[in-house]
Amino acid sequence: MEDIKREVLIEQGVNLNDAMHRFLNMEEMYIKFLLRYSEDKSIETMGDAVADSNVEAVFKAAHALKGLAGNLGLDNIYRMSSEITELTRGKSSADEVDMKLVADKIGILAEAHEKLAEVIRSNFNA
Repeated sequence: MEDIKREVLIEQGVNLNDAMHRFLNMEEMYIKFLLRYSEDKSIETMGDAVADSNVEAVFKAAHALKGLAGNLGLDNIYRMSSEITELTRGKSSADEVDMKLVADKIGILAEAHEKLAEVIRSNFNA
């Protein structure tokens, strides 16, 4: 991977050292999964679930994104999705959760995701 592309990812909060270790230094494979992340719909799913007051669906989507972000070294996305996961963990009703707080956190996460996804698409030709 070109140094400039590495720097762009690192500026976006990507922990490339950990990610490349996890991917056994297979850059092509890592980039393939990074491009898949840029098209991920988990945040859209979370937003729809909040609109439907479906806490369990928010949890599942946040948890899935947390795993994906963790494996790819997307530390900022991991941290934000983890917060949403913990706010909704073990809850089955919207009455048990501050849905406005969850929605606000999803909004912040969506902005960070879109910025990172655009960086990925523009630098890795998706």
